[in-house]
Amino acid sequence: MQDYNSDPLLALIKERNLIDDLQFEEVQQEMARTGKPSSEILSDFGLVDLDTQLQLIAESIGTEVVNLDNVPFTPELLKNIPAGTRGCTSACQWKISVQPSAWQWPMR
Repeated sequence: MQDYNSDPLLALIKERNLIDDLQFEEVQQEMARTGKPSSEILSDFGLVDLDTQLQLIAESIGTEVVNLDNVPFTPELLKNIPAGTRGCTSACQWKISVQPSAWQWPMR
């Protein structure tokens, strides 16, 4: 079973007591069983939603979450975004824009 210290998000959520020991074990078991990232499992199980996860990560590295949902992406702007980045989730966009070495954010 994966040690939560090797998963920065799970470690952060456990340290903040946002999940109890049983929930923590269930997430670890699901990670081992399915290979899914902790972020997806936490969201799927209804434990910690993606917006909260991103906020926690941002706070832990001294930055803030920037919501781009209402930003108009013009065709000219989209041409400048690498093809592999287009259509990613907000977590994927976060990884591409920040990428601190301590975080190994899963990409879908």
